[in-house]
Amino acid sequence: MADCSKLDYCMPNRSSDFFEGRGLDWVAVAKLATYRFVGRGENVELQRPIATGQTNLICALAKTARDRRLRL
Repeated sequence: MADCSKLDYCMPNRSSDFFEGRGLDWVAVAKLATYRFVGRGENVELQRPIATGQTNLICALAKTARDRRLRL
């Protein structure tokens, strides 16, 4: 499980260099940021090579969910 205790992560925006060289699909990340999977009771699993930003992405999602007061 990702350590998001500090929750100082920000959701990357499309112009961010977060996506450069990581092979991440901006559209897929944007869909995650809608949190529709929460309402449907679905889980999210990230399967990426090491050091491609999974922890940063999950922590950013957690921080945004907390800020929106979503119950996960």
